[in-house]
Amino acid sequence: MRFHCLSDDPNRPCNIIQFKNSVIMLDCGLNLTPLQHYLPIPLVSSIYNLPSISASGDVNIETELRESNGRAYLDAEPEVLPPTQEFFNFRDVDVILISNYNYMLALPYITENTGFKGKILCTEPTLLLGRIFMEELIEYLDRAPRLNKPGKWKQFKQYLPPPLSDLRNVDDLKPLYTLAAVNSCLAKVEVVGHNERMDCFGLIQVTSVSSGYCIGSCNWILSTGFEKIVYVSASSTLTTHPRAIDQQSIKNADCMILTGLTQAPTQMPDPMIGDFCRLVCDTLKSNGNVLIPCFPSGIIYDLFECLAGQMEMNGLSTLPLYFFSPVADSSLAYSNIMAEWLSTAKHNRVYLPEEPFVHGNLIRNGRLKSFKNLQDEGVNAEYRQPCVVFCGHPSLRFGDAVHFIELWGNNPNNLIIFTEPSVDYLEALAPFQPLEMKAISKPIDTSLNFIQAKKLITDSRPRCLVIPESYSHPPPGMDKFYTDKIVGLTIRPILGGGFGFLQKSTSYINIDRDKFSFGNSRSLKYLLKMSAFCLKYNNLIKLSTGLSGGHAYPTASDLCIDVNIPTFKYNKFDIMKLPVERSYENIGIDQVLAESLVPAEIRPGVALATITGKLVVRDNKYTLLPISVVKADPDKGTTSKKTPQKSGKSAAKRKTSEEEGEMDTSVSGPVIQSIPLTEQRPNHYLYGKLNTAEFVQKLATMGFQDAKAESGGNGGFPVTIHLPAQDILMQVEENSTHILYDQPENCSPEETEKLREKVKQAFLACINKF
Repeated sequence: MRFHCLSDDPNRPCNIIQFKNSVIMLDCGLNLTPLQHYLPIPLVSSIYNLPSISASGDVNIETELRESNGRAYLDAEPEVLPPTQEFFNFRDVDVILISNYNYMLALPYITENTGFKGKILCTEPTLLLGRIFMEELIEYLDRAPRLNKPGKWKQFKQYLPPPLSDLRNVDDLKPLYTLAAVNSCLAKVEVVGHNERMDCFGLIQVTSVSSGYCIGSCNWILSTGFEKIVYVSASSTLTTHPRAIDQQSIKNADCMILTGLTQAPTQMPDPMIGDFCRLVCDTLKSNGNVLIPCFPSGIIYDLFECLAGQMEMNGLSTLPLYFFSPVADSSLAYSNIMAEWLSTAKHNRVYLPEEPFVHGNLIRNGRLKSFKNLQDEGVNAEYRQPCVVFCGHPSLRFGDAVHFIELWGNNPNNLIIFTEPSVDYLEALAPFQPLEMKAISKPIDTSLNFIQAKKLITDSRPRCLVIPESYSHPPPGMDKFYTDKIVGLTIRPILGGGFGFLQKSTSYINIDRDKFSFGNSRSLKYLLKMSAFCLKYNNLIKLSTGLSGGHAYPTASDLCIDVNIPTFKYNKFDIMKLPVERSYENIGIDQVLAESLVPAEIRPGVALATITGKLVVRDNKYTLLPISVVKADPDKGTTSKKTPQKSGKSAAKRKTSEEEGEMDTSVSGPVIQSIPLTEQRPNHYLYGKLNTAEFVQKLATMGFQDAKAESGGNGGFPVTIHLPAQDILMQVEENSTHILYDQPENCSPEETEKLREKVKQAFLACINKF
């Protein structure tokens, strides 16, 4: 089996396996990281009043570059990074297996205008929620299209100021697809259920089993009857709203492909959600507003439920929750009609009868209000402050979140909380600086962390493991984070507050909130990313980690995959040959042939039956059919004597029919249909190994006196037998025998045939048969 990797992000995977003449793509994630290099798209053009900058050298691309806070940004239509098409021809892909809606956003790039004609398989919730993710992205970009299209900057990347000059794969960047492309793509998708087995062209059977990560998410099992390959992607063993993970079905695989582990390895979801609710409630009590950039589905359902409960406990139940998204209504509706894809507790609520999620009740009571956009008719009538706003996009490059940052950014009482682990919140906020509002990062990722993944691997016992190379060692800076000595840090606020620069110092400075020590890091970049919020306070900035008091720091070994199983590591564009090979194949036996078998007991409890048939391969399925039989006239019996010819014309007709192997119905008498040699039943069956010493003796008795035998290493196989006079060479291996001969000089073909027959008889006399 061959494995191809088309993505450099394990949390936006796109891999291909080739096995049994089939090509299967595992997920097709869309990398949205390039969006951070583009300017945000606001509802008003105030943010466009930025100075343009020029690149080094004689390059005129000033219209495409803008400067904000000393950094260069692209002022053009945003582009994303789909899987590259140069590495593998998507026309050759037979099947695409989708694990969850986050991992299908690049699907239109693969199926449209590439010649793709294969199957696409996913669960029903994945299809529905994946569609609303795509529609939301398209709607955001269509609201305020950029006048500048992608132009010259890619050709002169090396002349651009950093970090644009450091961008990779710029030639693979593409504009977002259209709604027509999405509809055409999703029309090709076939929906499957959990534990439903699907046959892929007779080559491989694929089965989806619950992964426990989100609604409709699944792991895939690829089986042939003799080999089992398991693809584990974005799974969770935690108890949240999706159906629990099915660990039993993925056990004892020949190969396990693992990807989609947590992007926040040091933060557990429960403390993060607890801190999230507490910070929101504290901000509302101080008469501030809370902005939560989010995706339209996923952890947002749990945040609605937890936050509503905490607000009620804190006497804040009268304050509204707003959900802005072009697909807000669809997302909230879909989640409450997919009870069979939810956890047992939420599934049982349907029989009470109650809605599985709390947000249905919040909407009826007026506590949660959803709108398609800020121009919605009900916004002016329903909007009041203080409030909590959930809206997109988490990248802060488009969507309603851009407007709310401009609206609330100058008030230090307001708060923005980032919960999406895939977003670098420092990069997201950089174009909006300086900001007075507080910024907090509380990444909530319910997928497997490294400790949980190692336990899952150990319990599943695969024969080999395939993981991204980045999983084989701790993330950059994490190993030092837990082993270096504590160093003093000097903190400087920047203009407007919100961020600070950290430097080494000779004295120790406490960086705490409620006696909270950060400590133990020399990595500036990692320290900033780990910080939960930055608050201007007495010319210092207090940083809070996401780790709650009393939690032990994980060790470096807890942040990587190291198991006692043969492990294969891959990077982008790697091609690996995995130790999964075809050993056997299933063959179906025709009913008539099966009924003719007569097993004979060769020892107590063991019966044996020989079978001879015609092997037919159709649609990659093997079937053994009965061998053709002699057809005869039933009235006159089967006889080989010829009937007199009536005329020359009739005889000629009869001769032609016999030569073509056809039945002659124009004359009377029995007719025997010719049977090809390949379909004739053998006289006996051979088995066992050839005894070479006995074979040489038998050749001597038949007149081959000069036979010379040479054994292999240590007297074993292969054994070479040479007959110099007849120019015959025989090589006897453990499971096969090869006889090579040529017609000697001054020897007629008839004599050569007699010689071949003698060798054949000697061989058959020295091997077991029945």
